[in-house]
Amino acid sequence: MQFLNKACVIKNPQQDLTSDGNASNPWSLLYNRSSGRAESVNQSDTGLVYGIIIAVTYSLDSFAVIQASTMDRHITPKLDIPAGSFGASVIITFVVGIALYDRIILPLALKMKGKPVCLSFKQRRETGLLCSCAATVSLTVVEYIRREIAIQEGLSDKPQAMVHISALWILPYAIMSNWASDFNGIGQRILLL
Repeated sequence: MQFLNKACVIKNPQQDLTSDGNASNPWSLLYNRSSGRAESVNQSDTGLVYGIIIAVTYSLDSFAVIQASTMDRHITPKLDIPAGSFGASVIITFVVGIALYDRIILPLALKMKGKPVCLSFKQRRETGLLCSCAATVSLTVVEYIRREIAIQEGLSDKPQAMVHISALWILPYAIMSNWASDFNGIGQRILLL
C-alpha cells in the first residue's frame, strides 16, 4: 500500500492545481481525505488480521487445560494444582506484565536513553503478534515433548493417564499469550479511537 504515500504528491503545481488550491483534474490527483480514508482502511484490515491471530492463540487456552490434566501438576509432594487453575496464571501474568512494563521497563529505558521511551502503537501490535507466535510455538513444543514421553512410558493408548512431565511447562505459553494480549490490545484500542 505504499502507493498511497504518493497520493498527495503534487509534481507540477501550475498544472495540477487551480488558483483556489483544488485539483484541476481530481481523477489524476487524490485529495488528502481520499488517501487518508484508504490508509485507515488499510490499518483496520491489519488490525483485523492481528486480532484473528491473537484469537487463535487464545483458543488454545482450553487445549492447555486439557494438556495440563494429563501432566504432573505437583509443586510439592502434598500440593497438587488442579488443571483448571492454570487459567489463573492468565490473570496473574496480565497484572504482573503491565506492572513490569509501566513501573520497571519504561523507567529503566528512560534512565538509559535520557528521554522518555515509549513504543508506538504499531510496535505494540507487532510485539503482541510476535508474543502470540512465540506462545503457540511454546505450546506446540510442550505437546511434542509430552507426547514423546507418553509413548516412551507406554501411555499412548491411554489418553487420561498422567505423563511424568511437569505441568509448569505450560506457563511460558500462558505468559507469552498474555503479553500478546497486553501489547496487541493496547495498540488495537488506541488505533480504533
